Amino acid sequence: MLSTFVRHAGTAVLPGLVAGALLAAGCRQESATSQPAAAGESYGGMNIIFSADCKWLENNGRQEMESALSRFDRIDVVYGHNDPEAHGAWLAARAEGQGREKTIKFVGIDANPDEGKKYVREGILTATLEYPTGAAEAIDLALLILNKVPVPKDIILATTLYTKETIDRGGIPVDAPGPALIAELRSKHADLLKPDAANAGKWTIGMSQCNLGEPWRVRMNQELAAAAAKYPQLKVVFKDAQNDSQTQRNQVEEFLTQRVDLLIISPKETVPLTPPVQKVFEAKIPVIVLDRRVQGDMYTCFIGGDNVLIGRTAGRFVGHLLKGKVNIVELKGLMTTTPGHERHNGFVQGLQDYVRDPVAIDRFFGG
Repeated sequence: MLSTFVRHAGTAVLPGLVAGALLAAGCRQESATSQPAAAGESYGGMNIIFSADCKWLENNGRQEMESALSRFDRIDVVYGHNDPEAHGAWLAARAEGQGREKTIKFVGIDANPDEGKKYVREGILTATLEYPTGAAEAIDLALLILNKVPVPKDIILATTLYTKETIDRGGIPVDAPGPALIAELRSKHADLLKPDAANAGKWTIGMSQCNLGEPWRVRMNQELAAAAAKYPQLKVVFKDAQNDSQTQRNQVEEFLTQRVDLLIISPKETVPLTPPVQKVFEAKIPVIVLDRRVQGDMYTCFIGGDNVLIGRTAGRFVGHLLKGKVNIVELKGLMTTTPGHERHNGFVQGLQDYVRDPVAIDRFFGG
């Protein structure tokens, strides 16, 4: 039975899902890896005919879409695990010169204002789903942790689906439990979440960003800096691992040697970054893991979007778009990270949801 759709304050909201952590071993990072979709990836009349690990990069998305276009006469939808991959696919379709950029539906994830949302407004992407950075939440929770306030182990943030028809009215919100938890903490501890100029620079936070080659991660750093600027008692030191797990491991070790008061890390990959994060945590330095998980529970708090829920919403929306009859190209994110696996698995769940109950899903999306 399909999950019940609910409404809050007159706005349609899709209930959240529990996203399990899916862990993968490391592999080479330099280029995309493509293959026909695994046998059996067909759900009713919805078929994933081609997939590629594009490692979040627009150029990889473009190259893999060129391959898909050369092999398949009929492609109805491209599902990109982020907006750059989906945009790269659109560029490939336009460059082909057959007009398929106008007939294929392109769906992405991130919803950066100057990227995904812009592409939706321009009619390049059919839809984008917001992937929240968690930056403001991370800074507020860091300040609470430094003031010895207990915080939840996991904060799962909500998302919003934007189409050209819904973007100007705020999109279609999709629920998750994290925002309510954050609101409760902010209300309960408002006395701590305020500027303290008398103790300027009291605490140093080390921020380890896996790379700044993705616009979404640039936005995350900008939002972290803006949120921290409200609190003069906090000083944030940023390090960019430049898309290299070993570099990020070394930088985490540097933060440990420097004895920062708290570590925020957005890991490049799950497995390689687990040991250094554990080492920091065991040294009694609080750790906030942002966006991508590490193995185990040797951290203070995880904050991130519900990638299963995001993928599931994309799958339901794709079913709705083509009424369950669709050939799909899936351009995946880095598959040595939990978001890549979760966005794929959630997408498959969404396709299966549409097969089970198309009427409810069509009603939810307004058709």
